[in-house]
Amino acid sequence: MPSSVPAWRLLSDHRLFSLGAHSCYQRSRLICPTTSLLGFFGARRKPPPMKKQKLQRTFEDVQDPVKHAQSMTVLQWNVLADGLAQFGDFERVPADVLSWESRSPQLLMEILESKSDLISLQEVNRYEDFFKPRLEQLGYTGLFWPKACSPAEQYGFPCDGCALFYRTERFEMIGPPCGLPFSIANGPSGKQGMLQVLLRDQLSGRHVIFAGTHLKAKAGEANAAARELQARQMMERLASAHQAASSNECNPENGSSTEPDRQKTPVVILCGDFNDSPTSSACQVVREHWLGLSCIWDWAAAHSTNGSVPAPFTTWKFRPDGVSQRTIDFIWFSKDPRLRLLRRWRMPTEGDIGEQGLPCERYPSDHLALCAVFELDALE
Repeated sequence: MPSSVPAWRLLSDHRLFSLGAHSCYQRSRLICPTTSLLGFFGARRKPPPMKKQKLQRTFEDVQDPVKHAQSMTVLQWNVLADGLAQFGDFERVPADVLSWESRSPQLLMEILESKSDLISLQEVNRYEDFFKPRLEQLGYTGLFWPKACSPAEQYGFPCDGCALFYRTERFEMIGPPCGLPFSIANGPSGKQGMLQVLLRDQLSGRHVIFAGTHLKAKAGEANAAARELQARQMMERLASAHQAASSNECNPENGSSTEPDRQKTPVVILCGDFNDSPTSSACQVVREHWLGLSCIWDWAAAHSTNGSVPAPFTTWKFRPDGVSQRTIDFIWFSKDPRLRLLRRWRMPTEGDIGEQGLPCERYPSDHLALCAVFELDALE
């Protein structure tokens, strides 16, 4: 973190960066400190109640590190778009908890707490005025792909989409970012899509394909079939990017061999809100593709004593049509000896969160952030 811009300063200056209204930029009204104090004591008002401490996130070990390899931390999070929070029918959540002024400092704090090198976010619709400037000051480069016909727009809020951030001092972008919508079966492009970029890790020398996605929401066979189709399109695009990057590594004009060098082919990190369970057909498409990806929930089950460990929920919310508690958020990664999962954030329990579900006073989104630390072998 740059010493010239400490995290506490960014958090304390939040009101100067936030939007006074969703339709236009304006400065927050600044009040004279002396006048404010005199008014406070004159009216003998009690100080505002302190908010409960945010949910604490801690790591749990998965396997021991290998000596001399570089660690790489990845964050995945659906941050809940501004507008969808206030109009999302979260029936147990007070209105003030859902406001952007209340949620935005908590969103930034959760991201900073992860100390991630790669960050994938969904439902981002305050990219230009909040996420991009804040994270750029903390040493990240950001990319954004807006969703077509965003549901946030019907409430008068900006369009949401997928965003990727990478730590600028560590990674360099070696190919143009690609944001692509998924196609509807036998029809035009749909609302959902993906954002991907090819990066070079300057510590290990490895190439990393980093991608984020948000698949179609809602239950039902038709929507499950749509997610399966989207997953197939997504894997085709990742495979094309992988083949292109591998071909570039073995280009004879660059003095390299004509055969792909396994050591130099890129690893893949795919994050996203899949709106579907680990056993869904959409996830099976990812799992069975020749790219060979696994997710953090697969790893837990494979290394349990009885071979079956239920994945912890990543969303839990109460709405008028019922309660939803599901595992629908993922970090996928190459099943490759060069890339090893070391540890991940423990997921909060119902008792940690409280009976109102998500979002809540202690957590600003209806999805829980996932964070995983990997070990990446240096290029030989």
